[in-house]
Amino acid sequence: MFIAFSLSNSLRLSKIGAARQFNILNASNVPRKPFKFVGVAKFPKRSLEMAWRCSADSNDGLVDNLKKNKIIRSERVEKAMRSVDRKNYVSNSPYTDSPQYIGYGATISAPHMHAIALENLEPFLKPGMKALDIGSGSGYLTVCMEEMVGPEGKVTGIEHIPQLVDMAKSNVQKDRPELLESKRVEFIVGDGREGYAGGAPYDCIHVGAAAGTTPQALIDQLKAPGRLFIPVGHDNENQTIYQYDKDVNGEVTKRSLMGVIYVPLTDARKQLNANFAALRRSSSMALRCVSSNAGQGRKGGAATMNTANKATVENKVNVTLDFCAAVSLGGLDPEILQMVPQPVKAVLILFPINDAHEQHSKEEAERIQEKGQEVSSEIVFYKQTISNACGTIGLLHSLANNLDSIKIDDGPLKQLLDKTRSGTPLERAKLLEEDGELAEAHKASALTGQSRPPSELDKVNTHFVCFIQKDGSLYELDGRKSSPINHGSCTDLLLDSAKIIKQFMDRVPGNLQFTMIALAPKQFD
Repeated sequence: MFIAFSLSNSLRLSKIGAARQFNILNASNVPRKPFKFVGVAKFPKRSLEMAWRCSADSNDGLVDNLKKNKIIRSERVEKAMRSVDRKNYVSNSPYTDSPQYIGYGATISAPHMHAIALENLEPFLKPGMKALDIGSGSGYLTVCMEEMVGPEGKVTGIEHIPQLVDMAKSNVQKDRPELLESKRVEFIVGDGREGYAGGAPYDCIHVGAAAGTTPQALIDQLKAPGRLFIPVGHDNENQTIYQYDKDVNGEVTKRSLMGVIYVPLTDARKQLNANFAALRRSSSMALRCVSSNAGQGRKGGAATMNTANKATVENKVNVTLDFCAAVSLGGLDPEILQMVPQPVKAVLILFPINDAHEQHSKEEAERIQEKGQEVSSEIVFYKQTISNACGTIGLLHSLANNLDSIKIDDGPLKQLLDKTRSGTPLERAKLLEEDGELAEAHKASALTGQSRPPSELDKVNTHFVCFIQKDGSLYELDGRKSSPINHGSCTDLLLDSAKIIKQFMDRVPGNLQFTMIALAPKQFD
């Protein structure tokens, strides 16, 4: 049994300052003496309101916007964030002022939250000081902190997932290898709730997830004086970033900075399990066999993608595909793609068409015309001549090229696939045009969904194409084009398709209208 496994890049722009997950502090971890609450810090109202408008197309542009909106206020924070380019630590949308997924259930915080944290800790990030970054993730903030403490200082990053520690080391090794060689920056695999006693005491500690209770272990590892920046509050409840200050006499005061929404501190197993559970919980859409709700109106096709909860397609075409999960943009990361059941038999992408894409297609066709390409004789390719039907064509491409491993019940679809196995792409298109039962099923399926199906005259600017692996090569099957496109050697259909899809995304920067669907074996209910 095969399912359609969706990985959507609908970007969730929620107010999450940092989305790394760590160990929940035990309720028994209470302070040995009460903290003195000294009030609420006042941040410039306009600064917080403008935080989400700081996105840019370069690192300098991002810092300029953070400064213009008074998120960055000190020269030292500005210098640190200018000198550490975010693109070296996150590949996707590095200059967008929102959290970005980095794998293993973790994200890199939004740039404005990093700036707020650095501004708050600036008095305790003077040259020669020591700092601890709990939830170091990609390593970006750790290196920014190191930039502020300088050659005589040291910053330790701690993560409980080894792969994230390896990622951070790799990022820093490529960007600033001298920091690792000199041990001015160090990354440790460990339990974040306990801090890192091996490097204590610290002038300051930054934490990137919400603790359920007062973090006594971290307070204990502060120097006197020292400062802790940490969100506190249980998941799904009000959370607040607190500033804990220890004075020269060891007395601790607590100041409320701002309300936030952070993920909870939890252990590595729960983080990874929650990440996988999210794939299952997000099952909220169904891929209809013969219709989908987006497409393109330039010569050929839209379709209608109807949504439903755990819906299945058991209409006139007699084939059932469960639409299992929808995952945000980070789903293109290898760590998430590896969670999709294997073997993947086809990958469909819904994407926006723009002038850059059309120009690329034109140049691609000219290159193939001039140099030629090898195309497997085993590929079944349909030319799209029916308006508003690219979803149908995409699904037919995915099924027709996998009949050896996907069971299609008797009915109009199976009959259509059988009679179109041979012939030219245009001959197959003619058979599709003349198939009355398919047309009726297409219309019926579209009308049962939650969205209005486009008419043949509607002009929409999104389109479905299909990727398959055949004879060791990756092929793009787009009915608008004259032939399949051979993208070269293919060893893993999902991972190799993701690389090409990233190129699609690069041609429409900032556009969120992307969905990737993988046809994969069903391994859970």
